[in-house]
Amino acid sequence: MKINKKVNKKNRSFIFTYLILLVITALSIYLFFNPVKVNPSPMSTKNKPEFSMVKRVIDGDTIELENGEMVRYLGIDTPEIQQKECGSEEASNFNKNLVENKKVRLLRDITDKDSYGRFYAMFSLRMVNL
Repeated sequence: MKINKKVNKKNRSFIFTYLILLVITALSIYLFFNPVKVNPSPMSTKNKPEFSMVKRVIDGDTIELENGEMVRYLGIDTPEIQQKECGSEEASNFNKNLVENKKVRLLRDITDKDSYGRFYAMFSLRMVNL
């Protein structure tokens, strides 16, 4: 009787392992042929790119468009020129050389304007993405 119990434990272990492998294989095959669909980000569905001329550069991360709107670059933070922070003039000059009086492709963020009335956006200018 003791031998049969050992065999039964071995058989149970084998069957359990076999069933786990079978479930993992079936799940893998299902996911391969039915991939999980991810919804696009709200930014890509709600906002369409628009083109606008840059009227002037305020500082390294803020510009004014020809329609008078103030725009702050999304994801970029440079030293503030109004407070004479170190590197602010360099950042502002770089931004001027990059976008001032040029047409840019603008993709607005879905967030509201900031406390200064600027909206956030990403830009592209030729092969430069900001």
